[in-house]
Amino acid sequence: MDSIRPARSCPFCRGSIKPIYRMDDFQIVQCGTCLTCTVAPLPREDELRRFYDGFLFQANPRNLEHYRTREIECWLRSFALRAEARMLDVGGGGGFMARAFESFELGHSCYVDLDPKACTFARDVLGLTEVLNLDVCDLPEQLPYRFDFIYCRHVVEHVPDPIRMMSAMTELLADGGVLELILPNGISLEYLGYPSMLRKRISRILRGNPQWSRAKIWAVFTTSRIAHGIDPIRHLWAITKLGLSAWAHRRPDLKTSIKTAPLSDPIYSIYNTQRLTSTWRARLHTALVNQTLGRVRGGCHLILSARRLSQKGIV
Repeated sequence: MDSIRPARSCPFCRGSIKPIYRMDDFQIVQCGTCLTCTVAPLPREDELRRFYDGFLFQANPRNLEHYRTREIECWLRSFALRAEARMLDVGGGGGFMARAFESFELGHSCYVDLDPKACTFARDVLGLTEVLNLDVCDLPEQLPYRFDFIYCRHVVEHVPDPIRMMSAMTELLADGGVLELILPNGISLEYLGYPSMLRKRISRILRGNPQWSRAKIWAVFTTSRIAHGIDPIRHLWAITKLGLSAWAHRRPDLKTSIKTAPLSDPIYSIYNTQRLTSTWRARLHTALVNQTLGRVRGGCHLILSARRLSQKGIV
């Protein structure tokens, strides 16, 4: 791995950054202002290509049942989109939300993904008719139309330049269009209530910081240096509410709101809800975590809702 490059400023709030710990050979750094974490240096394009080359795409068609629920239908309808709305599903693991959107007869959907296997699945298995095997950052210049609703779930933390990706998606919004961006809440403590989910991270930090004990790692995890969501080379960012707020402050063309959601949320945490509520013991444990650790710095999911204003600032 290359040596650490000189500290850069945070792309979200432009604050200064400093190292906090290593994960294997990767140095994790944190912004001292908004607490967003990333990897320094970020992997090169050729490193990312090697990692994702042959990356096994796995999707079960039965997962569509998790998306075609009453909760998700009500959530989608709450945006009060125009009739026959146009929706974009960005790298959504095969296009399940895009297919659900059409199932609810809300309009027409498009799926975009860099993974050709995910695109084949979306087209041939889910039956989506508009599937683009492209980088979403290239779409604003290529598409002659814009979208009323854009859904992007747990994608931006994978890319070296999340600001560029977020900007591209907002450029793809029609006037009054809504972007729903879901990503890990970088300072959430919720995972501390599920220790088994942290074992891999602890092992990686121990390898990267051999002078540390497990007790020290757990002590660090209780602070703002938990960097929830960081998992290089796969996850490159642990972004915070403060970071998103700083970015949104520079976008007067958007009306934004930011919130968090727990691991058990049926809309934002689609694949975990059933597992965490399957028995009374699981429901009790989940409720206790939500009411304790989940309240300290919010749930593990961070959600940005951005509605594009018209040129006159009126939707």
